[in-house]
Amino acid sequence: MSELELTLRHAGDEYTAVLDVTWEVVDDSFDHAFGTHYDSHWEAEDYDVITVLNEDGEEIDPEAIPGLTRAISQALHDYDYHP
Repeated sequence: MSELELTLRHAGDEYTAVLDVTWEVVDDSFDHAFGTHYDSHWEAEDYDVITVLNEDGEEIDPEAIPGLTRAISQALHDYDYHP
């Protein structure tokens, strides 16, 4: 697992989420007329939320704000990880 800090906006407010993420390589290779094109990308396999801070730097419970846990999950999904 690796620690990742994400900054995201949700419902007009900015949050900083610190996550512990397990990454996995996804094989995007495919065959074509001239052989095989080798490609891959990284995706989050699993994650734990360590802490979430509001704009004032105060620690908050992400489950207390409707939709914030989903916004964190979406921000992680959109993150372009390169080790």
